[in-house]
Amino acid sequence: MTLKETREHEVAKSDRLDTVTAVQLKEISIDGLTCIGKGQNSVVYRLDQDTIVKLYKPCPQLMRQISMEKRNADAAYALGVPTARALEIVRVGENYGLMFEYLEAPSLRNVIAKEPNRLPDLAIKSAELLRRLHSLNVPKDAFPKISDCYRERVAGLADLLTPAEINLLNEMIDSIPERKTYIHGDYHRGNIMVRRKEPGHSAEDELLLIDMSDSSMGHPIYDVLGTYMLGINLVKTFPPDFIAKFIGWDTETIVSAWNLFKRTYFQTEDKGELAEIEAMLEAYCQLRWLTFLKIAPAVTEDMRKKSIEEARKSFFPMIRTHIERFKGRIEAMGCVQ
Repeated sequence: MTLKETREHEVAKSDRLDTVTAVQLKEISIDGLTCIGKGQNSVVYRLDQDTIVKLYKPCPQLMRQISMEKRNADAAYALGVPTARALEIVRVGENYGLMFEYLEAPSLRNVIAKEPNRLPDLAIKSAELLRRLHSLNVPKDAFPKISDCYRERVAGLADLLTPAEINLLNEMIDSIPERKTYIHGDYHRGNIMVRRKEPGHSAEDELLLIDMSDSSMGHPIYDVLGTYMLGINLVKTFPPDFIAKFIGWDTETIVSAWNLFKRTYFQTEDKGELAEIEAMLEAYCQLRWLTFLKIAPAVTEDMRKKSIEEARKSFFPMIRTHIERFKGRIEAMGCVQ
């Protein structure tokens, strides 16, 4: 069986997960295991030399969420995305988890925090990897559309926004053309892992991805917005001490990483062109941020209130202007039609 056939076989197996009931799942224990990572909705434990388990925090429709991540992870693996292979869904006491093969690789965030001199090489590599991902043409029905995900999140803001504001956000989503491009959905320094093939030789670094839960298909701008929002946009929005605590990098490092990333991803050194690209991302970043107000645990009630107040002053009145201004640029962006 070829690698392509093996990967496609994994996807076929994952398609049957929707029929699996909690009673049928293998049960494991995490007693005495080492926690190696924490996210907003999960905790990761090292099971043995080769495997980890991602333990999910209780939430509505949890089995649907885990099954979707398993299917997305298998589909991404089959497509050739450099990621860990998802193994099986398991019971962990009263909770549930998803087992993955273990990647012997620290996150890009931690690597740069410990070895700042590696920033130029790794920032460029991360942009090159995203360009490669955005050249992947997704098979029909392999992933959900990211535009549908955004529309669902916008619908969830109905208790915070007026119907007119909801309509404006949907207009902005509609202004982004559909693509058959693979989208990771949460492309940032914490989900990019760095594996050294030969220690001491940065040219041999291999970048891998984790967290396939938001994998989808659509326009490349959605991925770039994720990098922008959790990078340079934070510098523009929050004080340096908050950024250092939240990100683990100082503002100078974030700015340097972004400048290297954007020049590499967009393949230009033209200052005017880069300024216009950044203006486009700044405008559409507000759309992404608002869609996170109800789903990001770190967002407090005060942050929601302040974000909506600011959006009503400077964002909602400008949405149609932004759409018209950046229509051609967004239409031209992306490798796969």
